[in-house]
Amino acid sequence: MLAEAVLDAEVRLGELLKEIPKASGGNRGNQHTGGKIDSGGDFGKKGGKSKKEVIEDIGLNQKQAERMEALAENKDIVEYVKAEARENDDIPTRKRVLELAARKKKGGDDYNSYLNLHMKVCKELDKIIENINKFEVTEYRMDVLFENFDGATRVSDTVSYIEGAREKLQTVITELRKAEKRAKQT
Repeated sequence: MLAEAVLDAEVRLGELLKEIPKASGGNRGNQHTGGKIDSGGDFGKKGGKSKKEVIEDIGLNQKQAERMEALAENKDIVEYVKAEARENDDIPTRKRVLELAARKKKGGDDYNSYLNLHMKVCKELDKIIENINKFEVTEYRMDVLFENFDGATRVSDTVSYIEGAREKLQTVITELRKAEKRAKQT
């Protein structure tokens, strides 16, 4: 809940940051003139501060401000990430929102397909992990399992099938570790 509140606060801050004029020069109506703000927050007064200066005054750098503005522009994704995290008993992050926002920017239908596939893949993997963790390995259960094999079903075939599944799981683990390493580098 706290992580959701932080995301909501960053969205709101992004909305406020977007209201600050970007560049100096020209009259932008009653509120905006010259990209300057006075210390009281009014736009357009001579001798006011530029957007960059205001951002610095509140303790942010330009990149942080851009990220918060991106959150404000993608409220639907923020809500999706919060719901996704609740469903997976995880923490919603700004990074996840920005990642999906970048995908959304690249293409609409591809983005929706990606979201659908994402949910499907995550649910499939969660189900696999849950079933493996539920499977109890005891001598008695292995004896019962062994009695299942006959001339049509051979132990060696089942072992080969399990080894193939293990190789897939190892590939998933390897890819997840690569992704984690890439994420730490950025």
